[in-house]
Amino acid sequence: MSTFEIHTEINNSKKYELDKNDKIIDLKNKILTDLFQNQYTNIDLYNINDRVYKDFGKLFFDKGLLPSTINKYPIESFTTENRTFVFKAVANNDTDLNNNIKISEEPQHKKFKYTQDKKVEFSLDINNVNEFPPLR
Repeated sequence: MSTFEIHTEINNSKKYELDKNDKIIDLKNKILTDLFQNQYTNIDLYNINDRVYKDFGKLFFDKGLLPSTINKYPIESFTTENRTFVFKAVANNDTDLNNNIKISEEPQHKKFKYTQDKKVEFSLDINNVNEFPPLR
């Protein structure tokens, strides 16, 4: 079991015990239901530990904002058993955790139409001495 101590902006704090097969998204969903009463759709976690724990062959929680790409990784991918992590939780409505779809922003890029170049065909005569000169 790994322990996650979560602090919020409102000075609420709570400890969560997670099994090694639980995922980061499970932790985020527990935080949203317990500390924020499902008022928000997303949560950002910030690592505020005194040090970064790096185990051989494992991923690690770097200082600062944890990327949302780690949501589907189990806890055993990051740490060994019986370790305590301290995170700060900031709730927002940017992304739905279950669908990973942005709901508050429009795409920033323009839609480009892809056009394929025409194929250029070569016609070479193998028997022509000018195109394939003999080797000397």
